[in-house]
Amino acid sequence: MNNCRGKIHFLLIFLSFGFSCLSAQTVVIKGNASDYYGDEIIFYTFSDQITHLQEELGSCTVNKTGDFLCTFFLDETRKIYTNLGVYNGYLYVEPGLTYEIKLPPKVEKTGAQLLNPYFTTSEIHLGVVNYEKKELNYLIRTFNDAYDPVLNRYAFLIQAESEITDLDSMLNSFQKPYRDIQHSYFNSYKKFRLELLRHMTYTSKSVSMSKSACLGYEILYNNPAYMDMFNQIFYKFFNYLIRSRESDVISHNINTQQSITSLMETVGNTGMFSNDSLVEFVILKGIYDELYSNTFSKEALLTVLDSLLQTTKIPENRKIAANIKYKVTKLMKGYTPPDFKLFTLDSVQIELNDLKGRYVYLNFCTPLNYTCLNHFEMLKRLFQNYHEYLNIVTILVYEDPEKARKFIEEKDYEWLFLSTDNRGKILREYDVKALPTYFLLDPEGKMIMSPALSPTENFEEYLKRLLAAEGK
Repeated sequence: MNNCRGKIHFLLIFLSFGFSCLSAQTVVIKGNASDYYGDEIIFYTFSDQITHLQEELGSCTVNKTGDFLCTFFLDETRKIYTNLGVYNGYLYVEPGLTYEIKLPPKVEKTGAQLLNPYFTTSEIHLGVVNYEKKELNYLIRTFNDAYDPVLNRYAFLIQAESEITDLDSMLNSFQKPYRDIQHSYFNSYKKFRLELLRHMTYTSKSVSMSKSACLGYEILYNNPAYMDMFNQIFYKFFNYLIRSRESDVISHNINTQQSITSLMETVGNTGMFSNDSLVEFVILKGIYDELYSNTFSKEALLTVLDSLLQTTKIPENRKIAANIKYKVTKLMKGYTPPDFKLFTLDSVQIELNDLKGRYVYLNFCTPLNYTCLNHFEMLKRLFQNYHEYLNIVTILVYEDPEKARKFIEEKDYEWLFLSTDNRGKILREYDVKALPTYFLLDPEGKMIMSPALSPTENFEEYLKRLLAAEGK
């Protein structure tokens, strides 16, 4: 069953995308940036605003004259992103429109920044050259230029437990410049940014929820202002219910009954929600939050999630449920981890499925890391002693292939070395936050240990026990 997980996830997303493409229109993004010559520019969006799984939209390569042009299809307005060295550029695009954009001066990440798991890129709103004053990016940028300082000031006052006396007048002042704007996406964006200010001033979660515009409004799955507020209001919502009136009932619904029907009824009976779509959405958010805590049984939460995935009639909720399951289970014991297609240093493509038949000791390393260098010598001995039963696979992170080949030949390392893809997808898929990182897969390709013991943590003894249990 677990072997089908990735295929089922892909099928659900494909079906959702396929139906949406019936009404999709072309988006064109172009520009000139000579210092990015030869670089591939990849545009992506988030598949949903709860899991934040990336969904690639399209890509293009900057030519010798600095020109680039990228086209893709969208069926609704979306916030899209592109990684540009130390920057993460974004803009808002509408179906059927062409955008000429201006990229920031190219600044690559340093070696230290590449290897630092805590380094974060700077988000910048990309400039649109062919804009008008009613163009969406111009509206959002000018609104945020005025809004962000106020948000920061209110956050400071709330932290200092100071009284906020000018909320209503402040909210009205933000409305005046945009009263004649008829852009529905922007008006919703503005509405929920202002609602966030109001939400911050409430003294209790129950009051904030009871007065929230989220509860009686259409769900705007892909409007970041709506989703930022939704994610704040309903963060760990099940815990809120446990602390209030539904403590025993919620635990019984999830841990004992493992019933989406009972959970829907319990959440719906709080009287906070106007329709079942919102109840489902709140439950999805609650399941996602609790899968990263110990309040409920993870197995029970996944069972409830599976039930919602099979019974929901709302395509967007089905997609989010599939995304949650994929993100949470992709590295869990007993599940099949994400497949990959990477190249050896001799440009031979290797897939994870090619390695079935032996245990796979998968590790992410770099010769720039002192710990990795020490581990390489231990991996060398492991390979010599256990290569009949164990595939050792080292994925080299941020390493020049020619330098890596020379290093490997000098050290006489004989196991499999692969290069990371230039998009960093493999690092995201395996949630690599630090180097080295290890995983162990069984001969059928399922995860045994995530993360796995390193060579200095008695991995060899663990492997001996596995092999002994099989009579090897």
